[in-house]
Amino acid sequence: MNVEDKSIVIAGVMFLALSTVLFITGTFIPKALGIALLAATVSYVFFDEYYYKTEE
Repeated sequence: MNVEDKSIVIAGVMFLALSTVLFITGTFIPKALGIALLAATVSYVFFDEYYYKTEE
């Protein structure tokens, strides 16, 4: 698995976990999806740009 694949997997798991938790707590569906999508995007950018960045 390369770095971009790892970042996509982490962001996808973050989206699924957060949206599931927000659905269970009774958050309105579009708001829950928006929050989960925002969190997934932020985690993708963090892991792709900063965490897995190596000296080249």
